[in-house]
Amino acid sequence: IIARIYRNLGLQRELVFSQESDLGSETQLMPPEIPHFDLSTKMVSALGFGMVEVSSYGPGIEQEVKNKLRDLCHEGIAVVYLNLPIGDPRTAVLCQRFEELGFFFSGIQPRPDGKDLLCLQYLNGPHIDYDLLQIYSDFGKELVEYIREQDPLT
Repeated sequence: IIARIYRNLGLQRELVFSQESDLGSETQLMPPEIPHFDLSTKMVSALGFGMVEVSSYGPGIEQEVKNKLRDLCHEGIAVVYLNLPIGDPRTAVLCQRFEELGFFFSGIQPRPDGKDLLCLQYLNGPHIDYDLLQIYSDFGKELVEYIREQDPLT
């Protein structure tokens, strides 16, 4: 779906698909020479959403995302977005782990510098009635259907 989104936007990106086996052991996934991760959090209480953005991975990133999710949900945030560096091969593996926490695909965020983001979302209570959405384009309809299929609450 990511390749189709890029094509639909008229953007050319080289896509390489990784699996955990491609990265080898846990040590190779988070090598000790990368001592820290870089993560930021924003919360907009008035709109009921929070955003966690990972700029780089390092040991402890999974637990930190889990902690941020818990904190935002405890604050009553209805939707938590998780943005991951799409160009990092570890994103494919870690995305699966974040999906186990209840995050699911919501799109991509292309950036002029090419450091695009994979965007996931977590719904803390609200149920989306996808049938109420009015989508103009055929591709938009396909995209909404794909997201609906990923939504653990449907």
